Amino acid sequence: MPRKKKNKKDIQSYHWGEEPQWDGLSPTEAEKKYAFALNWYNYMASDNQKKKWVIEYAKSKKMKKEVVKQLEGVDAKRFDIGYGELSGDDLGLDTGVYARLLTLNAPVPKEKELKLKKCLVHLITKKSKTSSDERKIPNIQENIRNKSSEILSEIYEHEEKLFSSQFKEGREETLRIVRREETKAAHCRFIRDELSSTLIEIENIPHDKQLKEAYSNYKKTFLKKYVLWLKDMMNECDLKMANVSRVRKPRKKKVKSADEVAKKAQIQESFSELGLKSMPASAIVGSSSVVLYNTNTREIQVLTSFNGQELTIRGTTIMNFDPSNSFKKRVRKPEVIKTTFSKKVNKTTFKKFFEELLTKPSTPNGRLNKYTMILCVF
Repeated sequence: MPRKKKNKKDIQSYHWGEEPQWDGLSPTEAEKKYAFALNWYNYMASDNQKKKWVIEYAKSKKMKKEVVKQLEGVDAKRFDIGYGELSGDDLGLDTGVYARLLTLNAPVPKEKELKLKKCLVHLITKKSKTSSDERKIPNIQENIRNKSSEILSEIYEHEEKLFSSQFKEGREETLRIVRREETKAAHCRFIRDELSSTLIEIENIPHDKQLKEAYSNYKKTFLKKYVLWLKDMMNECDLKMANVSRVRKPRKKKVKSADEVAKKAQIQESFSELGLKSMPASAIVGSSSVVLYNTNTREIQVLTSFNGQELTIRGTTIMNFDPSNSFKKRVRKPEVIKTTFSKKVNKTTFKKFFEELLTKPSTPNGRLNKYTMILCVF
């Protein structure tokens, strides 16, 4: 029986062994293993694996769902951006490998993790369009997220200058990015949230062994300056958001026509038994009183608005009527409705008619339905 030919992957697995693990290693052992691990991933990891590891890293860091969703939409080939395969993406860092190492608690230098975050922003900002993306028109929220990511990426570029100069240079440049006119309040909200997550991480260093180890190569004075810069940036975002909301003009309320307001109202347009025709529901809008008749229950009701207000309609309900000054009565002989409302009725005529009805008055609910007729308005 012929021996099964080993494929390239099998040969590599035999030579390189299993994926490096980091549990139970001393700091010295971990550092020695670190260089081997970089070579292992270089030979063994596929593009799809790198994409998967980046998404797992983003979820472990509790990044926003929108960010994770955007990363899921990036082409798998673009997660290997450290070797210049795509010139526009060459940031000198293999995102998939470092995301995996950080997820497994490998001794990754802190500056690599900071650069990884910048790379993720770059991937989202420069995401290649697929054929479906080209057909899809981005909504307002997507435009805000994309623009915010671009601004944040620009801030991160200046951050390197801040680090190298120990925060002596580049501070004002980053503040000016937030202050400029094209940086809107919605962008500031996104930027503030991202910077806030970094600030929380630094403030938790004394309480977290892993964070303490990750930031161990930074002096306390450096971290204090970093915290002050983060707080200054967040305060600048707060000021921008507050100023925008303060100077924003109040939205002009759209005035709807009576027909638009009353378009959902239900009424009975005519009643042949009494020879009655209803007024349109739009006649109620802007009036001070309305007289209604229900052909099913034989109830007549008068609704009067509160002082200084006008009646209006919301859906199938009449609004702004005063319950203490509105009444309904049952009509025992519907013929009197025909006699009274077959001609023009004023307030005096109606008041006399309503008082002559001997049935007990009650409070109306102001609802309109398919049996409701509008007899007159005042």
